[in-house]
Amino acid sequence: MVSGIVDEQLARFRNEGRQVNLSASALSNIKNVMTEFMLAPNEVTYRNLLLTYQRGDVDGSAFVLGFAMNQINAEISNALADRR
Repeated sequence: MVSGIVDEQLARFRNEGRQVNLSASALSNIKNVMTEFMLAPNEVTYRNLLLTYQRGDVDGSAFVLGFAMNQINAEISNALADRR
């Protein structure tokens, strides 16, 4: 789920003409830190997520990470609401 959402947000940004110059390793890193945080939300994984976001000002990955996290949170909220 995380990988698909990150790819979707990256494609959206590129389609909008935003400058996003992510290397394959930066994209992989975003997916990994988001996945680790979603599987085990704790101080260490949160710090890794935050550091990745802060480093993302250079290549635009901060936007991709931020919007992907927002979309994941919305999907989780919707899934939880549907199961009530």
